[in-house]
Parts: sequence; C-alpha cells; structure tokens
Amino acid sequence: MVNPEAKPIAQSDDERQHQYNQRGDARSSYQVIDGQLYRKPSDPQEQPRYVVCEHEVFERIKTVHLQLGHAGKNKTFEILQKRYYGITRAETIWLLKHCRTCLLNRPSNTKGPLEPIVFWTESKST
Repeated sequence: MVNPEAKPIAQSDDERQHQYNQRGDARSSYQVIDGQLYRKPSDPQEQPRYVVCEHEVFERIKTVHLQLGHAGKNKTFEILQKRYYGITRAETIWLLKHCRTCLLNRPSNTKGPLEPIVFWTESKST
C-alpha cells in the first residue's frame, strides 16, 4: 500500500528515459480506431491488428477456431496473428487441447495389443 505522506522516490535518468521511450513507442506503434486500440502494421500492405485484452483472449481464440471448422493449432494461430495482437501460441495450444469437438473427432493413436499367432505342424508317422 502506498503511503500518501511518504516522500516520492527520485527516478534515475535511465528510468525516466525508459518511460519516455515507452510513451514514444505507444504513440508510434498503436492507434485508436472507433474507440478501440489497434497495433499499427509494420508492413504497409497489412491491416492494423486489434489489441486483445486479457479477458477477451478465450473468446477470440474460440471464435476463430469455430470459424475455421476446428482447424488445427497452426492454422488457427496463423489467422489469430493476422487479426489480433497479444494472443500467444501457448494460449492457443492450451485452448485447442481442451476443445471437446476436436477431442472427440481426433483419430485414435492407440493400437490394440499384439497377440502372437501360434501355429504348429504335425508330422505324420509312417
């Protein structure tokens, strides 16, 4: 808890410069469109990407995954990266591992137990 009576701690020149750089980065890398925060594209041919808040991550991944017809993790993450900023590969993989439809439709990778085939030959006695 911050004590309002306490004297403020002086910042070093490095800390002040770091904060100044962050403000400059925010001005040059982000833009507000229709009241929503977007990250500016590094390539002029790309579209701005919506900055996803932490509480929106699940819904955004789920929506894209369903739109793609339960596509795999690589395809889903590729589309997420084109549309949104702030969603990690680990979050995408975790959610897709827990998708009920994907779990039910996944091919079984277990094999039945091997049973040896026993055969013998009987010799005829003369």
